[in-house]
Parts: sequence; C-alpha cells; structure tokens
Amino acid sequence: MRSSKKREIEIIICQLLTKCICHKGFSGYSSLLARSNFHVSGQGNAPQTLTAHTLDRYAQIKRMRTLLILIAIILASCTSKTYLEKAENEINENIDKRLTINNSNFNKELEVYFENYLSSNHIVSKNEDKGLIYYNYLKFVPDHGGGLNKIINDSLTAKIKKELEFIGLDSENGIQKLFYETVKPVVEKYHDKFKAEEFNDELIHGIAVNDPNVELNMIVIINGLLKKYDSSDFNRPFLQKFVLLLVFVQLELNE
Repeated sequence: MRSSKKREIEIIICQLLTKCICHKGFSGYSSLLARSNFHVSGQGNAPQTLTAHTLDRYAQIKRMRTLLILIAIILASCTSKTYLEKAENEINENIDKRLTINNSNFNKELEVYFENYLSSNHIVSKNEDKGLIYYNYLKFVPDHGGGLNKIINDSLTAKIKKELEFIGLDSENGIQKLFYETVKPVVEKYHDKFKAEEFNDELIHGIAVNDPNVELNMIVIINGLLKKYDSSDFNRPFLQKFVLLLVFVQLELNE
C-alpha cells in the first residue's frame, strides 16, 4: 500500500514540476510578446505592464514552490521506515547473530535446507514467491502434521542438527528463549514510538510478554498466524524466521 501511495505522489510531483518549468521557462516569451503588442494583423490592444505580469508570474511560482515543498515532506514521510520496520530489522539482526555465532553462513544454509525440504516433499514448488513458500508450509502442517520422518538423515541433516545443538536451538525452550531475548528488549526500546504509531502486532508483543518457559500449542500458533496474516505478509523476514525456527526446526528437526 505504501509503495502505491508513493508512486501516486511521485506522478503528482512530476506533473507539478512540468507545470513549474512551463511557468518559469518558455512562458516568459509570451510576456515579451504581450508587452511588445505585436500581432499578425498589425493591430493590438494596449500594452500590458511588465511589472504586473511579472508579479502575477512570481505569485504563481511561489505557490507552486510551496506546494512542491509540502508534497516532498509527505513523500519523505511515506518512504521513511516506520518504527515497526526499524524494530523488526533490529530483531532480525539479533537472531542472525545468534544463528551465525559459530558458522557465518548458517542462517542462509538453514533457509536453503528448509526450501529444499519443502520442494522435495512436494509441499511447494521452487518457483513460488518466498513469502508464499512459508505461508503454504504453515497451511500444510495442520492437515498433514509435522515430524513425519520426511527428513532425509544424510550428512547435511546431521550437520544442521549439530549446529542447532551448538547454538542452543535444539529444543522448543531454546527457540522460545531466543525469540524472547531478541524481541523483548527491542519492544521495550520502541514502546512509546509504537504507541504513537498505534502499532499493534500481536505476535511481536505476545513474544515480548509471554513466559518463554511455558509449553506452546503449535497448532494454535499456526492457526493464529494463518488467521492474522495473508501470504504477502510472509515476505517479512521476521515472520520467515519465526516459521523457520519455531515451526519447522521444532517439528521436523528437534527430537
């Protein structure tokens, strides 16, 4: 929605700039013609005073300039990041730091492993939009269940599991603590900003206030995600990390 609004504003600015150029550029010749009073017929009206015409043009340009400044301010507010986006970026960075503490590429390796698992089990196709991949996996789990031994226990799987164990994400409690410890400080940091934006993302706030030691009902969580978010929302890196770690890793890789 923001990108569409931004595009509309950019079109308006281009139109206004064109008008402004016309007022300040070639239209100046028309003022000279009016003052000289030249016509094809050889006859003309009384000459227009240059002062009055110039003042009129100046007033138009001044109004145009003020309007352009206002639109530029609106455009800047539309393109600047919201505090939700800033908060999510910090959360994502903190999660990636934890994932890559021992292997600098592990976050990417885990994503590729997840996507290959889905395509090899015909849950999604590799050509699908990334957000749709995560969304379709969530839709798949309640109907077909997780942990149905679809994982091929090869050397790559063993490597992934070993890395998860090393960074303490080989259990539900470990994963819950990761999200709690990365989300809660950021939510507290932006608390007043969120109120000003009337921000109310239940997932992020829920992670920040819930006890990470409480056992989760995975089906309730999955159904809640599917109800609250549509497929395009899963292009958010935070939602992808949440699905990847709390749902996929917990259901398919952890014992």
